[in-house]
Amino acid sequence: MSKRTKLLGAACLAAAALAAGPASANSLMSMQGVLDTSFTRYMPKGGTDFNAWTLGGQVAGPLADIANMNFQAGASYAHEWATHSSTEDWNFNGDLFWAGSMSRFGIDLTYNTANTSGYAGGGGVFGEYYFGDITVAAKAGYISTGGQNQGGDGNYFGLGAAFYPMPDLSISGGWLWSGLNTGGSLCGGPTNCGVTGAHTNSWGAEAEFKLPADFLGGAPSIYGGLAYNQFTGSFGPGPTPGKYDTHELVWRLGLRFYTGMGSLE
Repeated sequence: MSKRTKLLGAACLAAAALAAGPASANSLMSMQGVLDTSFTRYMPKGGTDFNAWTLGGQVAGPLADIANMNFQAGASYAHEWATHSSTEDWNFNGDLFWAGSMSRFGIDLTYNTANTSGYAGGGGVFGEYYFGDITVAAKAGYISTGGQNQGGDGNYFGLGAAFYPMPDLSISGGWLWSGLNTGGSLCGGPTNCGVTGAHTNSWGAEAEFKLPADFLGGAPSIYGGLAYNQFTGSFGPGPTPGKYDTHELVWRLGLRFYTGMGSLE
């Protein structure tokens, strides 16, 4: 997609995610697309490791009647599993953005739902700037969660950068913070456990390499990444008020297939 998707794109709003792909300079000239599939391993501290297989896609293009205005829309499905348990997860996102030769900025909307943990949705703004082979980006916005006896609202803020040491290789990294005021409903079940705040700090890095051979008129690439996610929160006034502080490690391997591109840069 040749820097076609946002550097800090549609990350899961209430939990950590690996940094997404980079963003493009200049307005898009035609419709672009990407298909993505990946395997992810989550390794929480003191908990049970679990896996996820994800399949998704994005489409982006110009708005013909408005100069330099573009859109991006996407969806993905994830099957997550561990011993004796599984979850089905759906994510939808849409963006409207202005793109120039040196920068891009716009609005981002995201909705995520899972059959075991309700939904998370929100919206915000993002901006990107290009320094030759380096792209820097920031985003911030609002989160709302609910369903499955869970509910709350809060905010998120993220920073990221991508470097292109060669046209077909990108190395990106990012940090994402999110905070939720839950009103005491995150523990699930019929009772209110008194959780009043939940925060996530996520650090991630990813490398992507475009394969030399084109396939069916498009361009395949392989990628891999690592992330460290820290979860903190407070309980009260419930029967056992207090705080928690835990973390998880995440690694991911995947394959992308781009249409309408030459190189990653």
